[in-house]
Amino acid sequence: MRDGYLYLESDRLIKINGLQDQSADGEFINDAVVTFTLYDGKKDNGGSTVSGAVNLPATYIAGSNGNYEVIIPYSVSLTRGTTYWGYVKAVQDGTQWMIELELSADYL
Repeated sequence: MRDGYLYLESDRLIKINGLQDQSADGEFINDAVVTFTLYDGKKDNGGSTVSGAVNLPATYIAGSNGNYEVIIPYSVSLTRGTTYWGYVKAVQDGTQWMIELELSADYL
């Protein structure tokens, strides 16, 4: 499997590795509420959310240093060759972090 791809008609595991708070000497964030939302274009350029892939909850990997995983279900309708944008939002104690991911849709 290739990083940066969403596989058509397949569940897709997205890994968020080493989430850190750079304002706190790079401490790993192990207890945030983390969600993932998929857009059909860049969010700040008018992209729209993709049905079935909005605010999907990510799970913290126990014993890791800031690692989380989220599954995009196979039932999410994607178009082959299209570039999608994933946004990971992490919130902890009133502080928010946003990560932007560029993802292409193709068959495995």
